Amino acid sequence: MNGKFSEVDRTNIIALEVSKASLTVHRLPEDQQITILKTVTAIKRLLKPASKDRTTSVICEASGGYERSVLERCFDLELPVHCAHGTQTRNFAQYLGLSTNTDAIDARMLALFAANS
Repeated sequence: MNGKFSEVDRTNIIALEVSKASLTVHRLPEDQQITILKTVTAIKRLLKPASKDRTTSVICEASGGYERSVLERCFDLELPVHCAHGTQTRNFAQYLGLSTNTDAIDARMLALFAANS
């Protein structure tokens, strides 16, 4: 794999909006959303089942280092992960007409960004 997210099997997408203390998680194709604490245990509990089916990809957005724990868990579990650049995701959100900036909207936008990349 050459690192291009578009070449990864994206049957299932887990999009993570990362903040200092929590993760807002949006799943596709289920279009479901939850918020969890940003702890190693909670992240492993979220991602471990996905590491077994091999059809799941994870996306998060660079957020000043807060995303590091997500990237490390994905690496540990051998899950394909993409850390999206904020400019690209903001441009995509504008394209979709999303101007309100909430964690829930951002997580869904990241999932749609991954599905359309």
